Amino acid sequence: MKQDYSDNQLKAIYSEATSRDILPRPDREKAWTKIMADIASRRRRKKRALFFTFSTAAAAVVLLVVSIFGTHEDTIQENNQPAIAFAAKPSIGSIVVTNNNDDNKAIDIKEIRKKGVRIDNKEADFRLSPADDASRKTVIIPRGKLYKITLSDGSEVWLNADSRLTFPSHFVGDKRMVSLEGEAYFKVAKDPRHPFIVKCGEIETMVLGTEFNIRSYNNQPEVALISGSVAVKDSRDHTFTLTPGQAVTLFDEGFQAREIDTEYYKKWREGMFYFEEASLLEVMCEIGRWYNVNINIVDPELNDYKLHFAADREESISQIIQYLACLSYLDISKKGNLITIRKKNI
Repeated sequence: MKQDYSDNQLKAIYSEATSRDILPRPDREKAWTKIMADIASRRRRKKRALFFTFSTAAAAVVLLVVSIFGTHEDTIQENNQPAIAFAAKPSIGSIVVTNNNDDNKAIDIKEIRKKGVRIDNKEADFRLSPADDASRKTVIIPRGKLYKITLSDGSEVWLNADSRLTFPSHFVGDKRMVSLEGEAYFKVAKDPRHPFIVKCGEIETMVLGTEFNIRSYNNQPEVALISGSVAVKDSRDHTFTLTPGQAVTLFDEGFQAREIDTEYYKKWREGMFYFEEASLLEVMCEIGRWYNVNINIVDPELNDYKLHFAADREESISQIIQYLACLSYLDISKKGNLITIRKKNI
């Protein structure tokens, strides 16, 4: 039977991983794997509890645990990032479907269902939409939500929080063209005669059938390839072809490629925060976007501290703060809609 870890046991593992000056260097990968397995086990039990009784849902959520390994030696760099790491904004609160990216023309869900589309608050399936209906729809996802869309060709798209996808109800013509703002994971149905193209800011990503992730919450869109092959083109017709396990980001000077851990892209669509060797700034921006809270990092040198972090997105923001507070070098507090992070005086 798989062993569950108590809070004290998790703290002991954390202590082991960070006591490099006293003990031999620990096997962080092994410890990380153990706790990720424990998170998965607790998530499965939580899902069973939700299946058998809805009344226990709130209690089931708190069964998840987190793994945090602080690795701040040799990672602090000069950083001119502003202290405000992330800003909250007014949220629409629920999933909205509009005509062709027009925020002022929300469509009644009942009207969409009349056209054969299966749609609810978690996913929409357009495979049975009329073949002559090429009208473009936009699905808008608020902060704190995930959503899955199955397009008319069978391609699957998982939208992250604060994102929107514009696409035809039914693909027509020689190309399958969609537009993205925010972040989405694509699993594209193979069709060599009809390339699948994603427009996102200043880039276009063209595929025939593959799995990839596009992220563009700022002016530096990133494409990460999980399997298959994709070609990314910018507005100046510069093209970059990716191989699996590689990501490319568009900067002012052009494309820059890097090797990636593909687990992040798989885990977020499963409803998890998952970061390995990520900066504190990166982690806090993701948390701020999900919970729609303001993040204030008072000491900018903290931005580049590296950590491993995994947690269920169904956890409350208070629980996430409690997890982060386990790091000995962080002083983290929440007042209203503002999370403030300082370097702890040790």
